[in-house]
Amino acid sequence: MSDRRRPVVALVTDAIFPYHRGGKETRYHEISRRLADHAEVHVYTMRWWAGAPEPREGGVTFHALSPLVPLYSRERRSIRQALVSALGCLTLL
Repeated sequence: MSDRRRPVVALVTDAIFPYHRGGKETRYHEISRRLADHAEVHVYTMRWWAGAPEPREGGVTFHALSPLVPLYSRERRSIRQALVSALGCLTLL
């Protein structure tokens, strides 16, 4: 790339691959990896990982917006998780 700054892309999601495997998670994983070749990519999500506060994998930087809250309560999506995740998004404003 030339001496111009690389564009910055932010993806916000409650679940990410490989910690949670589903269609959306796999799609965001592939999109973010490919975008990282051309842009600075940041994924904002729950804290699915242990260790570094902002790990970087394959050119993608991960940021925790909230602690990890189980996505499901019994066999249904958790309302608590949705609220915690949504409140975490307020930190982006």
